[in-house]
Amino acid sequence: MASVQIRKFLTTGLMIVFSAGLPPAQAGGAKTHTLFLGAAGEPAGSTTLFDLSLRTAGAYFSTAKHPVKLVFDGGHSVTEKIAAQFYDEREDISPETAKGSLRALKKDIERGKIKKGEQVLVALVSHGARREGDEAATHGVSIGRQQLLQSRELIPLRDAAEKAGVRLAIIDQSCFSGDTLAIASDKTCVVSATGEDVVSYPVESESFWKNVNPGVSLEEAFLRGRSQRAYPSVPMISTAAGKATAELIREVSASLIGWVSDLEKQADKHCVAGCSQNFPAEDTTAKLDHAMTKIAKTAIMDSEALKKFRVALEEQYRFLHELFFLTSDLKAKDKRQEKLVDGAKVDWKYMVGFDQAELRQMLETELASGGSMKFALEEELKQLPLVEEVRARLLSENEEFRKYVEAHARYKQLFGKMWQESVRVSLLERGAYDRIYRSMKSEGANPCRDFVF
Repeated sequence: MASVQIRKFLTTGLMIVFSAGLPPAQAGGAKTHTLFLGAAGEPAGSTTLFDLSLRTAGAYFSTAKHPVKLVFDGGHSVTEKIAAQFYDEREDISPETAKGSLRALKKDIERGKIKKGEQVLVALVSHGARREGDEAATHGVSIGRQQLLQSRELIPLRDAAEKAGVRLAIIDQSCFSGDTLAIASDKTCVVSATGEDVVSYPVESESFWKNVNPGVSLEEAFLRGRSQRAYPSVPMISTAAGKATAELIREVSASLIGWVSDLEKQADKHCVAGCSQNFPAEDTTAKLDHAMTKIAKTAIMDSEALKKFRVALEEQYRFLHELFFLTSDLKAKDKRQEKLVDGAKVDWKYMVGFDQAELRQMLETELASGGSMKFALEEELKQLPLVEEVRARLLSENEEFRKYVEAHARYKQLFGKMWQESVRVSLLERGAYDRIYRSMKSEGANPCRDFVF
């Protein structure tokens, strides 16, 4: 396994890839076989969340002139056009086709159809789920609520590649993909779009692919892509330098908050749920002091840069703190119900941001797409004017409901401010990561650097 040393100095301030065992100067010219899995699990409509990644990666593939197979989510008109433009061989995605394509790739390696000296690229660009408990490499890549595969199911392919003298690298660009780093080795490079307990954003994948060009190493494409975005996710790489850098700024990376569904989890982690309503809590201050001290020891960032870092973290925590207590109060009222004229009941939460015209358009679009929910959608459409009547009456006559609506508006405002601070923290985190990583002297094997596009 490679080791790294930090060169101290003062300064101001899922894709899976297989590469045969070639020196870097030769690897860029090797024949590459590509399997792209993803752009899947999206609701009815013309596009998917992953279209930009599909297009950006496709632009590279079309210039590289290597064979590419796309296994993706069809049925979206814009996505289909992108697929037809850049990908010659296409197949609809499912757990069966995804796993079958990986098995076929493994057989091609074992049978020598993919020869030593050639490269294989497999991309996982889709939705993802957290790993199962504490068991490593159980992160699931999914299409909507249907799981495609778990990251550990790539191990047989990894073993076959290593046995055949093929250098393997894995780039998993789904949410919670940091868990996939568990299958890395001194012959296998793993890159993720985020950490094992953090969501990702489509821009991470797009930013990576923008930096994939002939002659550029996988490691360099990762570093460039990581430094060019400022979203609250944590792209990771399995190199020794990557692991050492991640450990140095672990507390800062763990502080990134950007997804509303993780609010309570983040609040608990940062001692908001268990602390008083006074801020900052002693635990939070201690964590910040420890995080800044670790970074300061590298001598990569000066005192002024560290001060900006700490201020941004404190502001983010302050908004999180206020949001947590506001959320606790709102939850008690979210499920209060009002009876409609037709006898049906509707929750207060449903009426908070009620916009009859917008909801009608959305429901009619879903209805037009067909499916088993036709009756339920038709009933909801009928109830829209009834809900509007009840909401208007409550706003006029019920002081508690008015305060509840105002509290939800305050929540949106606070979350927006917290998001801004989290993006600021992310920008500082990415700058620190890049400077620390590039200051390290790497010794030993580095399959991420050895793979050259």
